[in-house]
Amino acid sequence: MRVMRCLFGVWLLLAAVAVSAEETASIRRFGIFVGSNDGGRERTGLRWAESDARALSGVFAELGGIRREDNAILTRPDIRTIKSQLRRVSGEAVRAKNGRVRTEVVFYFSGHSNEEGLLLGRESYGYKALREDINAIPADMRIVILDSCASGAFTRMKGGVRAQAFLLDEQAEATGYAFLTSSSATEVSQESDRIRGSYFTHSLIAGLRGAADTIGNGRVTLNEAYRYAYDETLAKTEQTLFGRQHPSYDIQINGSGDVVLTDVRSTSAGLILDETVAGRLSIRDRDGFLIAEITKTAGKTLELALEPGHYRLMLMARDEANRGNVLFGAEVTLEEDRRLAVKAGDFSPLDLAEAVARGDVEAPEDPEEPETGEETETGEVAETREKTETAETREPVKFQLFPGLESGRRDTTVHLLLGLFAAESYRLKGLGFAPIGLSTRGDMTGVQMSGLFNFQGVLSEMRGAQFAGIGNRAGSVPEGAQFAGIYNWVGNSMRGAQFSGIVNWVGKDFSGAQFSSMVNWTGQNMIGPQFGTLLNWVGKDLHGAQFAGLVNYAGGGMTGGQFAGILNIAWGTTRGIQAGLINIRDKGSGGQLGLINIASDERVNAVGLVNVVKNGLFHPLVFTDNLARYNVGLKSGNKWLYSLIRIGTDHLPPDSSDGFVLVGESQTTVNTFGVGVELTYKKAFFDMDISAGHAPNSSESVGYGLSSFLIQARLGAGLKLFAHLGFSGGLTYTYFFRGEHEIGFYAGVQL
Repeated sequence: MRVMRCLFGVWLLLAAVAVSAEETASIRRFGIFVGSNDGGRERTGLRWAESDARALSGVFAELGGIRREDNAILTRPDIRTIKSQLRRVSGEAVRAKNGRVRTEVVFYFSGHSNEEGLLLGRESYGYKALREDINAIPADMRIVILDSCASGAFTRMKGGVRAQAFLLDEQAEATGYAFLTSSSATEVSQESDRIRGSYFTHSLIAGLRGAADTIGNGRVTLNEAYRYAYDETLAKTEQTLFGRQHPSYDIQINGSGDVVLTDVRSTSAGLILDETVAGRLSIRDRDGFLIAEITKTAGKTLELALEPGHYRLMLMARDEANRGNVLFGAEVTLEEDRRLAVKAGDFSPLDLAEAVARGDVEAPEDPEEPETGEETETGEVAETREKTETAETREPVKFQLFPGLESGRRDTTVHLLLGLFAAESYRLKGLGFAPIGLSTRGDMTGVQMSGLFNFQGVLSEMRGAQFAGIGNRAGSVPEGAQFAGIYNWVGNSMRGAQFSGIVNWVGKDFSGAQFSSMVNWTGQNMIGPQFGTLLNWVGKDLHGAQFAGLVNYAGGGMTGGQFAGILNIAWGTTRGIQAGLINIRDKGSGGQLGLINIASDERVNAVGLVNVVKNGLFHPLVFTDNLARYNVGLKSGNKWLYSLIRIGTDHLPPDSSDGFVLVGESQTTVNTFGVGVELTYKKAFFDMDISAGHAPNSSESVGYGLSSFLIQARLGAGLKLFAHLGFSGGLTYTYFFRGEHEIGFYAGVQL
């Protein structure tokens, strides 16, 4: 018996230790990602700041452990909006710490700034105020990342340095702060159209996806991420117009520990480069978007976390036999829940003879692509390297009668393209027309018209408009408008408007408006309205409004409104209104108006027949009043605002003149709907509501006419004896539309 007691005591001790260890290891990470292209009237607008914020937010959501409800993306916000988010995170951090959970906060800003602070349109958020607001958050670790001009002034306030990365041991109990900036206090932070983002953020994202994992343990720490971003940013800006860009940092970490930012193994798909792969590697997705550029050394394995999909790999490797660089290529498809290993033998050499023959210049030894015509932070164009292409051939008019003929070359610009059955041009900067088909696989600036379809190829940028009787398709970042009788499709991002008879489809981000008689689809984030007869779909965040005959869906957060004939769904943090037969939403504030409303946040004000709100009111009622002796109802809503629905009946003797019933009636029914407020104090509650409805009865002389309608106001109080049982009563005032009014009482049971 004594042995059993000892064993039981040991078991309890081990269980307590296990629970304590589990609580200690529990981490809750919050993220606020701010992107603002607008730096005020005196500064040229940026192009990629907002998309950088969304991209980094996505990486932390996918690999960095930031849950959807804790991941806030703010585009073009004012100072008050940012401060509101910081206060919200501060409150959540307090509640998490009370639950013995380690808390970490990641704050990221991409946009304009100067030596004094962040520039948000006409406002300036001073570095001192920002530091104070960040430091006020009671988190164990606070990480601030600023990608903007002169952002190094933020770190210089506390003695930050422009230097290589700090060296720390990896310890989970590290506490303090780390402030990282993309440039020093006197440097500009540059962005590039070629990589469709800033140099610093693009490098940081590649590092977080695994390129910075120097140890090879599948995790990227704060130290590794900064070191990689520093080296890559410095290397990529050496030959730009504004020169080298030096990231900087200011840290204060107690416990001699580093922080794990991302876990590469947590993604659903991965690319493993084995030890035989060596050289400068670029990775592009199906639409030609540059995902990452890394330098892979021989003798070590590197794993990159990527989303499932098709990718094109370009490897520039050193050929010791010929003492030069050789370009290799490979295409891979990553599947869900699978790691794909790639070795040097999987790459095939690419023939560069054609590129050399077209020009009189030698191929550059540097494995990176030429960076000509890139926009800098100030909007000026930096000619940083010599062009490797020959001067383009110009053809004022191009005509094709039948398919199969030579229809275009990559170095040809066609200003007017006409065709029958098919037409193609690699760089159309004018007007294109084809009764059946038109394909442009280069830079199209102008207008395309087609009787069958328009196509914009991979690695291209379209600025202008497309018109098609059947469909439009653009593979990479078009700007402008698409008009199709049947179908619009954009593989990556789009700014402008889409008009389609059937479907509008944007694979990633969209800023503008979508109008379709059937379906609007945006794969990731959207700024603007959607108008669809059947369905509006936004995969992530919506900033705007959705109008659909059937269903609206926003998979991330929503700021704006959803209006549908049947169903509205919004996940993530939502702010706005939903109106439809059925409304479903996650975290956030705003309103719901419909028959059935479901919300997981008590701040939502729901008005409908049935409201299911987290921590809200949901009380069936049984009561009697002067209108009907037998009534059942439902009071549902959030903690203080509720909807009230009531159905009642009464049987009266003949020739009764009680209440509002006419002489000779023998039965009446009462149906009302209203809204009210409830205030609670311990077990007592006080409510006040107003309802409207009608009381049809068995008399044909009354029926459902105007005389049967009424408005009733109630004022009462109650006592909640148990969790699901309470009693209430109070005064009623009823106004009948036939000109009468009456004061009465009600009393009942609230479940």
